[in-house]
Amino acid sequence: MCLEKPAELVALYDETTPMFAAVRELFGVPDQHVLDVSSVDREWTDDERVAATAALALHYIQSLRLLAKPDVRVRITSIVNTCACLHSVLSDLANECGRFDGSNRVWQIRDKIAMAANAVAAAHVNAGGGETYVR
Repeated sequence: MCLEKPAELVALYDETTPMFAAVRELFGVPDQHVLDVSSVDREWTDDERVAATAALALHYIQSLRLLAKPDVRVRITSIVNTCACLHSVLSDLANECGRFDGSNRVWQIRDKIAMAANAVAAAHVNAGGGETYVR
């Protein structure tokens, strides 16, 4: 038996497409972003760090879209962990928005994701904590 996905999570399925476009537009993420992990310990310029963080946010937004898809069975921990990582990355990006003039949009996206994660966690707790999946 699975818990039903909360409406806040299901709503993200459609909302992730404009979220993705907004982050991509605000931070100028190209169609392809290559992260050179061989030099991850080197000193990064602010532009490189922001571009890599924005690309990571896009990856998490794509992951969240899959997790929020209606009628797809997923682990509750996968949803909560993905939302937590995305929340953190978006917070970092919002703090950079002084340079990009988009902090309100990023904060709004981040808050919607937090509401969905909280709704999933609440549903899990209210069901007694025994279920590990939502559908």
